[in-house]
Amino acid sequence: MADSHPVINEFLPHPSTGNKEWVEIYVPEGMDITNYWIDDDTDFTSDSGNSSKKQMTTFIQGSDSKHVVYELSSSMFNNDGDTVALFAPDGALVDHYTYTSDPGVDISIGRTPDGTGDFQVLASATQGSPNSPPLPTATATPAPTDKPTYSPSPVHSKEPKPTDTPKPVKSTFVPTSSSIKNILASTVTSVKNNFLVPTKTASNGAYPTSILGVSTKSAERKKTPIPTTPVLISNASLVLTRIIAISTGGLLLLGCGILIYLKKKNAH
Repeated sequence: MADSHPVINEFLPHPSTGNKEWVEIYVPEGMDITNYWIDDDTDFTSDSGNSSKKQMTTFIQGSDSKHVVYELSSSMFNNDGDTVALFAPDGALVDHYTYTSDPGVDISIGRTPDGTGDFQVLASATQGSPNSPPLPTATATPAPTDKPTYSPSPVHSKEPKPTDTPKPVKSTFVPTSSSIKNILASTVTSVKNNFLVPTKTASNGAYPTSILGVSTKSAERKKTPIPTTPVLISNASLVLTRIIAISTGGLLLLGCGILIYLKKKNAH
Protein backbone atom coordinates (compact mmCIF):
# COMPACT_ATOMS: atom_id res chain seq x y z
CA MET A 1 0.00 0.00 0.00
CA ALA A 2 2.66 2.55 1.05
CA ASP A 3 4.88 1.47 -1.86
CA SER A 4 2.56 3.14 -4.40
CA HIS A 5 1.10 6.12 -2.55
CA PRO A 6 1.40 7.87 0.80
CA VAL A 7 -0.67 6.66 3.77
CA ILE A 8 -1.65 7.96 7.20
CA ASN A 9 0.86 6.35 9.59
CA GLU A 10 0.12 7.95 13.02
CA PHE A 11 -1.96 10.80 14.45
CA LEU A 12 -2.60 12.55 17.77
CA PRO A 13 -6.29 13.56 18.18
CA HIS A 14 -6.19 14.62 21.87
CA PRO A 15 -3.10 16.68 22.72
CA SER A 16 -2.51 18.15 26.14
CA THR A 17 -3.21 21.81 26.77
CA GLY A 18 -0.89 24.08 24.73
CA ASN A 19 0.06 21.36 22.23
CA LYS A 20 -1.23 20.78 18.69
CA GLU A 21 -2.93 17.96 16.85
CA TRP A 22 -0.70 16.34 14.21
CA VAL A 23 -0.79 13.71 11.46
CA GLU A 24 2.23 11.64 10.41
CA ILE A 25 2.42 10.50 6.77
CA TYR A 26 4.39 7.47 5.62
CA VAL A 27 5.75 8.50 2.24
CA PRO A 28 7.09 6.20 -0.54
CA GLU A 29 10.71 6.83 -1.33
CA GLY A 30 11.16 9.96 -3.47
CA MET A 31 7.43 10.92 -3.61
CA ASP A 32 6.42 14.57 -3.31
CA ILE A 33 3.25 15.03 -1.20
CA THR A 34 3.13 18.83 -1.37
CA ASN A 35 -0.46 20.11 -1.70
CA TYR A 36 -2.05 16.93 -0.31
CA TRP A 37 -5.03 17.56 1.95
CA ILE A 38 -6.01 16.54 5.51
CA ASP A 39 -9.72 16.46 6.49
CA ASP A 40 -12.11 15.03 9.14
CA ASP A 41 -14.55 13.50 6.65
CA THR A 42 -14.36 11.52 3.42
CA ASP A 43 -16.30 13.98 1.24
CA PHE A 44 -13.77 16.29 -0.38
CA THR A 45 -16.24 18.77 -1.87
CA SER A 46 -18.85 19.29 0.85
CA ASP A 47 -16.65 19.57 3.98
CA SER A 48 -19.32 17.85 6.07
CA GLY A 49 -16.97 17.56 9.06
CA ASN A 50 -16.49 19.98 11.94
CA SER A 51 -13.64 21.82 10.21
CA SER A 52 -12.72 22.61 6.66
CA LYS A 53 -9.95 20.55 5.04
CA LYS A 54 -6.37 21.79 5.25
CA GLN A 55 -3.73 21.64 2.55
CA MET A 56 -0.30 20.42 3.54
CA THR A 57 2.02 23.12 2.27
CA THR A 58 4.62 22.73 5.01
CA PHE A 59 6.01 19.64 6.73
CA ILE A 60 8.12 18.64 9.65
CA GLN A 61 10.68 16.19 8.46
CA GLY A 62 10.94 13.09 10.58
CA SER A 63 13.88 10.91 11.52
CA ASP A 64 14.04 9.60 7.95
CA SER A 65 12.69 10.49 4.52
CA LYS A 66 9.65 8.17 4.92
CA HIS A 67 8.23 9.91 8.01
CA VAL A 68 6.87 13.42 7.64
CA VAL A 69 4.55 15.28 10.07
CA TYR A 70 1.89 17.86 9.45
CA GLU A 71 0.87 19.97 12.48
CA LEU A 72 -2.60 21.52 12.36
CA SER A 73 -2.80 25.20 13.11
CA SER A 74 -6.18 24.70 14.82
CA SER A 75 -8.07 21.72 16.25
CA MET A 76 -9.89 19.52 13.76
CA PHE A 77 -10.51 16.14 15.37
CA ASN A 78 -12.99 15.32 18.13
CA ASN A 79 -11.45 13.63 21.12
CA ASP A 80 -14.15 10.95 21.51
CA GLY A 81 -14.25 9.85 17.87
CA ASP A 82 -13.77 11.21 14.35
CA THR A 83 -12.30 10.47 10.91
CA VAL A 84 -8.81 11.29 9.67
CA ALA A 85 -8.72 11.48 5.85
CA LEU A 86 -5.89 12.07 3.33
CA PHE A 87 -6.74 13.49 -0.13
CA ALA A 88 -4.53 13.88 -3.20
CA PRO A 89 -4.17 17.40 -4.72
CA ASP A 90 -6.93 16.55 -7.21
CA GLY A 91 -9.39 15.60 -4.41
CA ALA A 92 -9.05 11.82 -4.70
CA LEU A 93 -9.36 9.99 -1.35
CA VAL A 94 -6.00 8.35 -0.72
CA ASP A 95 -6.36 6.97 2.85
CA HIS A 96 -8.60 7.35 5.91
CA TYR A 97 -9.26 5.89 9.38
CA THR A 98 -12.22 6.37 11.75
CA TYR A 99 -11.72 6.00 15.52
CA THR A 100 -14.69 5.69 17.88
CA SER A 101 -13.29 6.49 21.32
CA ASP A 102 -10.84 8.80 23.02
CA PRO A 103 -7.40 7.14 23.18
CA GLY A 104 -6.35 9.53 25.96
CA VAL A 105 -4.37 12.71 26.38
CA ASP A 106 -1.16 12.65 24.28
CA ILE A 107 -1.88 9.05 23.27
CA SER A 108 -1.47 8.42 19.52
CA ILE A 109 -3.09 5.94 17.12
CA GLY A 110 -0.89 4.43 14.42
CA ARG A 111 -0.08 1.50 12.18
CA THR A 112 1.90 -1.49 13.35
CA PRO A 113 4.14 -2.07 11.47
CA ASP A 114 4.68 1.31 9.84
CA GLY A 115 3.02 1.97 6.46
CA THR A 116 1.28 -1.43 6.19
CA GLY A 117 -0.14 -2.58 9.53
CA ASP A 118 -3.54 -2.03 11.13
CA PHE A 119 -4.29 1.00 13.26
CA GLN A 120 -3.91 0.50 16.99
CA VAL A 121 -3.49 2.62 20.09
CA LEU A 122 0.27 2.88 20.54
CA ALA A 123 2.23 2.50 23.73
CA SER A 124 3.81 5.93 23.16
CA ALA A 125 3.59 8.74 20.62
CA THR A 126 6.51 8.67 18.15
CA GLN A 127 6.06 11.82 16.06
CA GLY A 128 8.34 11.62 12.95
CA SER A 129 9.82 8.24 13.97
CA PRO A 130 8.95 4.55 13.53
CA ASN A 131 5.90 3.64 15.58
CA SER A 132 6.09 2.07 19.02
CA PRO A 133 4.42 -1.27 19.76
CA PRO A 134 0.70 -1.18 20.49
CA LEU A 135 -0.53 -0.41 23.96
CA PRO A 136 -1.08 -3.69 25.82
CA THR A 137 -4.72 -4.48 26.18
CA ALA A 138 -5.72 -4.36 29.81
CA THR A 139 -7.17 -7.67 30.84
CA ALA A 140 -9.30 -7.84 33.91
CA THR A 141 -7.69 -9.97 36.55
CA PRO A 142 -10.26 -12.39 37.84
CA ALA A 143 -10.91 -11.94 41.48
CA PRO A 144 -9.87 -14.95 43.53
CA THR A 145 -12.74 -17.13 44.39
CA ASP A 146 -13.17 -17.45 48.09
CA LYS A 147 -13.21 -21.03 49.18
CA PRO A 148 -16.19 -21.78 51.30
CA THR A 149 -15.21 -22.15 54.91
CA TYR A 150 -16.75 -25.13 56.59
CA SER A 151 -18.48 -24.23 59.77
CA PRO A 152 -20.23 -26.98 61.67
CA SER A 153 -23.83 -26.49 62.44
CA PRO A 154 -24.37 -25.28 65.98
CA VAL A 155 -25.39 -28.01 68.36
CA HIS A 156 -28.41 -27.01 70.29
CA SER A 157 -28.21 -28.32 73.82
CA LYS A 158 -31.44 -29.48 75.24
CA GLU A 159 -32.62 -27.37 78.08
CA PRO A 160 -33.44 -29.35 81.19
CA LYS A 161 -37.10 -29.63 81.72
CA PRO A 162 -38.29 -28.15 84.98
CA THR A 163 -39.11 -30.68 87.65
CA ASP A 164 -42.80 -31.21 87.74
CA THR A 165 -44.32 -29.89 90.93
CA PRO A 166 -46.32 -32.69 92.53
CA LYS A 167 -49.96 -31.95 92.40
CA PRO A 168 -51.82 -32.10 95.71
CA VAL A 169 -53.67 -35.34 96.13
CA LYS A 170 -57.31 -34.71 96.55
CA SER A 171 -59.12 -36.83 99.08
CA THR A 172 -61.64 -39.09 97.49
CA PHE A 173 -63.24 -40.05 100.81
CA VAL A 174 -66.90 -39.11 100.93
CA PRO A 175 -68.54 -39.89 104.27
CA THR A 176 -71.82 -41.79 104.15
CA SER A 177 -74.43 -42.40 106.82
CA SER A 178 -73.23 -45.97 107.33
CA SER A 179 -69.55 -44.98 107.65
CA ILE A 180 -70.41 -42.23 110.13
CA LYS A 181 -72.48 -44.70 112.17
CA ASN A 182 -69.57 -47.14 112.29
CA ILE A 183 -67.16 -44.39 113.39
CA LEU A 184 -69.51 -43.22 116.16
CA ALA A 185 -70.14 -46.76 117.40
CA SER A 186 -66.41 -47.51 117.47
CA THR A 187 -65.69 -44.27 119.34
CA VAL A 188 -68.40 -44.84 121.97
CA THR A 189 -67.19 -48.41 122.54
CA SER A 190 -63.65 -47.16 123.05
CA VAL A 191 -64.82 -44.53 125.56
CA LYS A 192 -66.93 -47.12 127.36
CA ASN A 193 -64.10 -49.63 127.64
CA ASN A 194 -61.41 -47.13 128.64
CA PHE A 195 -63.20 -44.56 130.80
CA LEU A 196 -66.73 -45.39 131.84
CA VAL A 197 -66.25 -48.94 133.29
CA PRO A 198 -62.58 -49.35 134.16
CA THR A 199 -63.29 -52.12 136.70
CA LYS A 200 -60.68 -54.33 138.27
CA THR A 201 -61.76 -56.87 140.93
CA ALA A 202 -59.26 -58.48 143.29
CA SER A 203 -59.17 -62.22 143.32
CA ASN A 204 -59.58 -62.49 147.13
CA GLY A 205 -62.34 -59.84 147.53
CA ALA A 206 -60.06 -57.49 149.53
CA TYR A 207 -60.56 -54.57 147.15
CA PRO A 208 -63.84 -52.86 146.44
CA THR A 209 -65.69 -54.07 143.39
CA SER A 210 -64.80 -50.87 141.57
CA ILE A 211 -61.45 -49.10 141.68
CA LEU A 212 -63.19 -45.75 141.86
CA GLY A 213 -65.65 -46.87 144.58
CA VAL A 214 -68.54 -46.40 142.24
CA SER A 215 -70.88 -49.30 141.70
CA THR A 216 -71.36 -50.64 138.26
CA LYS A 217 -74.99 -49.74 138.31
CA SER A 218 -74.19 -46.16 139.32
CA ALA A 219 -71.72 -45.89 136.49
CA GLU A 220 -74.12 -47.38 134.04
CA ARG A 221 -76.77 -44.83 135.05
CA LYS A 222 -74.34 -42.04 134.11
CA LYS A 223 -73.48 -43.43 130.67
CA THR A 224 -74.27 -41.20 127.77
CA PRO A 225 -76.95 -42.89 125.73
CA ILE A 226 -75.78 -43.93 122.28
CA PRO A 227 -77.93 -42.39 119.60
CA THR A 228 -79.77 -45.01 117.63
CA THR A 229 -80.72 -42.75 114.75
CA PRO A 230 -77.94 -42.37 112.19
CA VAL A 231 -76.58 -38.84 112.10
CA LEU A 232 -75.66 -37.45 108.70
CA ILE A 233 -72.43 -35.46 108.78
CA SER A 234 -71.60 -33.28 105.83
CA ASN A 235 -67.85 -33.74 105.89
CA ALA A 236 -64.93 -35.44 107.65
CA SER A 237 -64.04 -32.36 109.75
CA LEU A 238 -67.46 -32.52 111.48
CA VAL A 239 -66.87 -36.21 112.26
CA LEU A 240 -63.52 -35.33 113.84
CA THR A 241 -65.17 -32.61 115.93
CA ARG A 242 -67.72 -35.06 117.28
CA ILE A 243 -64.98 -37.56 118.17
CA ILE A 244 -63.05 -34.91 120.10
CA ALA A 245 -66.23 -33.85 121.95
CA ILE A 246 -67.05 -37.40 123.02
CA SER A 247 -63.45 -38.00 124.16
CA THR A 248 -63.54 -34.77 126.16
CA GLY A 249 -66.78 -35.91 127.82
CA GLY A 250 -65.17 -39.17 128.80
CA LEU A 251 -62.22 -37.35 130.36
CA LEU A 252 -64.63 -35.18 132.37
CA LEU A 253 -66.41 -38.26 133.68
CA LEU A 254 -63.06 -39.77 134.64
CA GLY A 255 -62.14 -36.62 136.51
CA CYS A 256 -65.42 -36.59 138.42
CA GLY A 257 -64.94 -40.22 139.45
CA ILE A 258 -61.47 -39.47 140.80
CA LEU A 259 -62.79 -36.55 142.84
CA ILE A 260 -65.58 -38.71 144.38
CA TYR A 261 -63.10 -41.44 145.26
CA LEU A 262 -60.73 -39.00 146.97
CA LYS A 263 -63.59 -37.38 148.89
CA LYS A 264 -64.82 -40.72 150.31
CA LYS A 265 -61.26 -41.69 151.23
CA ASN A 266 -60.75 -38.49 153.20
CA ALA A 267 -64.11 -38.98 154.99
CA HIS A 268 -62.95 -42.33 156.46
